[in-house]
Amino acid sequence: MHVKSMIAGWLVAFVVAASGCAHVSDGPGTGSSTSTQTSGAPTSLPASAARQRISEGFGAQILVDEQRVRDGVPALDALRATTPVETAFGGGFVAGMYGRHSSQSPKRDWMYFVNGVAPGVGAGDYTVRPGDRIWWDFRTWGDETPLLPAVVGSWPEPFVHGYPSGVATVQVDEPLRTALVNMGVTVSTAASSWRVIVGANDDLIARDPAWRAAMADPDGAGLAVRFVAGHVERLDVDARHMVRVTAGRAIAAMVLSKSSAEQGGVVFAVAGLDRASAAAAAATIATHPQVLAGRIAVVFDGAGMPVASAGRGAP
Repeated sequence: MHVKSMIAGWLVAFVVAASGCAHVSDGPGTGSSTSTQTSGAPTSLPASAARQRISEGFGAQILVDEQRVRDGVPALDALRATTPVETAFGGGFVAGMYGRHSSQSPKRDWMYFVNGVAPGVGAGDYTVRPGDRIWWDFRTWGDETPLLPAVVGSWPEPFVHGYPSGVATVQVDEPLRTALVNMGVTVSTAASSWRVIVGANDDLIARDPAWRAAMADPDGAGLAVRFVAGHVERLDVDARHMVRVTAGRAIAAMVLSKSSAEQGGVVFAVAGLDRASAAAAAATIATHPQVLAGRIAVVFDGAGMPVASAGRGAP
């Protein structure tokens, strides 16, 4: 079999096995969709349509994917229009939907992201914009769990629509520069709080201040994948411990470039134990962006194959 065919087949298996089946709906529902298919965007939806993903376990089980939602309304109202929702704390906190309810033992709750960024406001206070990608995930958490201020699973967001407002320009390293240009993103060599960096981890630490700060304090930066003593670790399924990924040579992760999400700006890093590993992982993302879909952060081997995802028992 041709090497490229082997790679393509492996990636398809990775995506399908990891995400399972997704219930897809173009409009309001009651929590159980009538159509089932593997995850992916229905081609009938315009690029400007706001959409939502609903999952469990750091995206391991997709309940609803690429579901169209209304923009111009609070994210909580957009969610309520698609499924019954139980709330708490004065109605601003999602406590239950799709048969999954908040609990204290173990600690499990519904969390949400907008374009890959964890908002600093509740879903009742964030107004959905055209093109937004809203991601709700029901997962375990605890005092040891990274806060996850930004995740890779909505790529190419937030570089298309941004958070909390739009993006002017993005600094991007190849091969992801070409990929984002082809998606309509405005890239520039000028300084920006929106950056996509690719390279050996030591080099990225030396040239990017936000990544340098994240590597100095990965827990504070909310990193669910990281480099430790020459190897790669990822968040385990218990959401409390980091475990070694033996085959890991590169990571794809995202951190805030400023002190809060509301200030706007993220750094998407494809960092490797060496430059070649980072370049191989970035090339995979450029040609097969679905390897990031619905994932917190991803670990790649030296050939650019995804081998593990943060917080999940399988890639």
